[in-house]
Amino acid sequence: MKHRGEPISLFGKFKSIQSAMMASFSALVVLAGLSFLVIAVNYTNKAIYENSIHYTTQIIRQVNRDVDAYIDYMENISSVIAKSSDVSRYLFDENQTAEQYAEEKERILTQFRTIMESRSDIYNIAIVADNGKYIVNSGKEKLTEYIDIKNLDWYRETMKASGGIAISSSHVQNAIRSSYQWVITLSRALVNNQTGEKEGLFLSI
Repeated sequence: MKHRGEPISLFGKFKSIQSAMMASFSALVVLAGLSFLVIAVNYTNKAIYENSIHYTTQIIRQVNRDVDAYIDYMENISSVIAKSSDVSRYLFDENQTAEQYAEEKERILTQFRTIMESRSDIYNIAIVADNGKYIVNSGKEKLTEYIDIKNLDWYRETMKASGGIAISSSHVQNAIRSSYQWVITLSRALVNNQTGEKEGLFLSI
């Protein structure tokens, strides 16, 4: 009986070792799988983070380029308007006939239409004089009655700027009736050629 029990004991030990090896192997497989999962998750998170930074940077750069292009364009346009003899005569020359005023206004409105058709991000465009004369957009729009634009920050900044031009921070536009978009205003002072003084401004909103 003693000799018959020994093989069983060896076989049992073998099974015990085999089970231990299988358990160890299984544990290693699970550990390796978890390690791979952790590495994969960390790599994915890092890749997502780096891609997010890259795309965000690209978007910011594109927005900055668009803003710079808009400002450059509007500075050039405002310079053309400010130097226009039609604008100066229409706003400041009191010794004209009604027909002359009408012809000047139509030429100014043609310029306005060209400017607004060239860019979809321009909501309003206007010339305004201290004497109360103005043209807004198509000539039909009106300034808000209860707003004195001479008291607005961007108006004061423009008038005191050495170059006669100013760009506002973003704000809700309320100077033009029934037009209240969140905008940036670029404005340039208009000089009365008869007095040599800043007596109005061109504004793009």
